[in-house]
Parts: sequence; C-alpha cells; structure tokens
Amino acid sequence: MVTGPDRGALWFDGEASEGGIGPQADGHGRMTFDRWYLGWLAEVEAGVGPPRPASRRTAWSWSRR
Repeated sequence: MVTGPDRGALWFDGEASEGGIGPQADGHGRMTFDRWYLGWLAEVEAGVGPPRPASRRTAWSWSRR
C-alpha cells in the first residue's frame, strides 16, 4: 500500500486461487516491503556462498555454463 493506514504494508492477491486480497503477515505482524526485501536479500546472500577465486575465464564462457 502506498497511502492510508496500511501504508508500507504488502498485500497478497490470492484471487486466482480464491484466497481473496488482504494484508501479508508473518510472525511479527503485517509484512512491510523493507522487512520482506531484507529477508529475501539475506536468503539470497546465504545461498550464494563464498566468492569464487579469480580465473582466466571470460564473461562469455561463464554465461555458457
């Protein structure tokens, strides 16, 4: 939501699955965009692992994997 009392809250659109539309919540209450984004970012960073050592491969050869 952009304005009003739910400003900053994420809403779930479950119309396609007959779930209706409503505010997204987690164990800490209504989900805000910044909390969702930072949680998603932490998950992605955890899954990446340590950086790979530099190699002589070109960008093209990396994209062919």
